[in-house]
Amino acid sequence: MYKIPYFDSHCDTAFLMAERGFGLYENEGHIDLKRLSQYGPAAQFFAIFGVPRFSKEEKTYGQIFDETYRYLMEQFEINKDYLSFCRSGQDAAKAAEDGKIAGFVTVEGADLLGCSVEGLERGYDLGVRAVGLTWNFKNALAGSNVEDGGLTDDGKRFVKKMYDLGMIVDVSHISDKAFYDICDIATGPIVATHSNSRSIWAHSRNLTDDMYRQIIKSGGTAGINLYADFIGGEGVDVDAVMDHICHYLDLGGEKSVSLGGDLDGCDVLPAGILGVEDVHKIYDAMLVRGFGKQLADDIFYNNLMEVVNRVCDM
Repeated sequence: MYKIPYFDSHCDTAFLMAERGFGLYENEGHIDLKRLSQYGPAAQFFAIFGVPRFSKEEKTYGQIFDETYRYLMEQFEINKDYLSFCRSGQDAAKAAEDGKIAGFVTVEGADLLGCSVEGLERGYDLGVRAVGLTWNFKNALAGSNVEDGGLTDDGKRFVKKMYDLGMIVDVSHISDKAFYDICDIATGPIVATHSNSRSIWAHSRNLTDDMYRQIIKSGGTAGINLYADFIGGEGVDVDAVMDHICHYLDLGGEKSVSLGGDLDGCDVLPAGILGVEDVHKIYDAMLVRGFGKQLADDIFYNNLMEVVNRVCDM
């Protein structure tokens, strides 16, 4: 039987595991390897996230990064029969050939890397392959979707270094001004790992049509976020998710739509979706609407993998 492919550009499972102390093979969150294994090939970006004020203990951003990264790497090692730590598209292809899930490491909020080029280079050496400059707070690099401000001079140096290293620039949480500042200096794809359409649902975490066109122009992708607050509010269902996908396609995004569920980072999901095991319902809905298997596969896997191949295999 044909397996549905799956490649998602953002989850907060690493944060949840580190906070609650559970494992990656089978857990109480939205994502675990047992459920991910129903897809094939399967790949997941695991985001390292954390804010000192949210920690149970008093910690710095650096401590949060180190502790979460260490915990995640321990889980990768424990589950090495099912999961492969990947740094490139070639690594992901090898994982698929071996029947394993491809796991990538990303960072949500460059504060975790000290907002510095030196911290970025260390992250790269540790295998980080995508970085979102901010979370909901502005920092030394850029404004956020909550606290406005453009890209600073340090931010410009940081972004340029990301492209030089072969890292994916994630714009999901930055301000509109910072987004366009990145467009001015981008030398490769721009990716919104977990952002929907602002035309469909007017939320600052979503993308305007023009922003999405810039992502298409860059050869990047926007990952469809499954947090109800970014889809249409409480009570949304898979049809509401499809509205965002269809709007992106209407803008010419056949090669620039991907998955970015924000699983384990959100409280309310669309009706009928309890976790990664139910995301196939979106694939099913695409086929019912006549998308065709190729387009559905592109959205669920190929479009994001093409970005990884282009950026991380340089």
